[in-house]
Amino acid sequence: MYIKNRILPVPQEFEYSKGEDVVLGKPGSAFYRLEIGDLPDASSVKGALDLLSDHLTGVLNVNAFDAAGEIPVRIGMGKAPSGMKNSDQGYCLEVSSDGVTLEGYGELGLFYGALTLKQCLVLADNKLALPYMKVTDWPDMKTRGHFMECRYGSNLMTLEDWKHVVDHMAGMKMNQLVVAVYGCWCVQYDGRVSEYLYVPIHKYPKLKTPVVTRYYSPTKSEWVDRECLPPMFEQDFLGELIAYGKTKGVTVFPLFNSYGHNTLIPAQYPEVSAKDENGEPTLTGFCTANPETYEMMFNIYDEIIDRYLIPNGIDSFHVGLDEVWDGIAVNSEDIFRIRSPWCKCEKCRDINRKELFIDHAIKLLNHLKKRGMKNIYMYHDM
Repeated sequence: MYIKNRILPVPQEFEYSKGEDVVLGKPGSAFYRLEIGDLPDASSVKGALDLLSDHLTGVLNVNAFDAAGEIPVRIGMGKAPSGMKNSDQGYCLEVSSDGVTLEGYGELGLFYGALTLKQCLVLADNKLALPYMKVTDWPDMKTRGHFMECRYGSNLMTLEDWKHVVDHMAGMKMNQLVVAVYGCWCVQYDGRVSEYLYVPIHKYPKLKTPVVTRYYSPTKSEWVDRECLPPMFEQDFLGELIAYGKTKGVTVFPLFNSYGHNTLIPAQYPEVSAKDENGEPTLTGFCTANPETYEMMFNIYDEIIDRYLIPNGIDSFHVGLDEVWDGIAVNSEDIFRIRSPWCKCEKCRDINRKELFIDHAIKLLNHLKKRGMKNIYMYHDM
């Protein structure tokens, strides 16, 4: 039985031992029993037990917690070997004449060990069997994941779609998903500015980005534009997605573009927009000399933190800050006009862009730090 190829990703250490396969059951009969040790009360630990029990129950059609066979399947916590990198995400899975033993060296380690055991448990020749083997695994990198852009496509995803993304990532033992919840681009589709907001901001109700679907109506004999809000915005399920991620060992947290990729906020609230040489709003970027800019940004941050992050024990936040540059097609009414996110009002015009950027970033990061964010991410290209 060549089982190593079933494990994703390839484990750090894998070895077979001599001995007969350990048969855990066949459809309708379970030859094992679960022996669960003293485990921490954590979402990922519960997720690990659910993962295994659901799989075993489904494969053998016997409730895993009711199984009372002779072969023990032990699940518990253990002490990591000395020198193991990222040991809190490490585990050891051993199959021998003594049964099956899974030890996690941390909460995530237990989840990854349970996932490896599930990957190995495949019904073949009408039996569920494992060879004598020992798997010891740990990640080289502490965080492994994806960034999901707020762009056409993800703005149509339902909660079930997002959960599928989390499930797929968990199956690859990835543990971080950054979801962009606000971002804007130039005029791209049907002559409209591409703007995306995935969370409702109650203090600023004008901030919303309907999805426009165009279709041809035979009844009306014309093209019809239908507007609807992104499901994540309309159903306000970011918090539910974050909570679900925790059960799968995936930390979900938001990216909110806070300088570049930003036209919706300055267009709807032009008082905080960058200004041109004549003092007119450019409808992109921010006036970083205007206190109202930071009052607004901090209010937005606080809503996100209070509504989605703190209730789920998340202390990570991404502020964006990439691609703060002049460009055309920032406004659909004059797509060939070059507009700048760098403010040229009387207070800002004599400050170089480097200083404007650094001062803006420090103000944002200091506020997030005060709000308990311990992992703050940002881009740095200008």
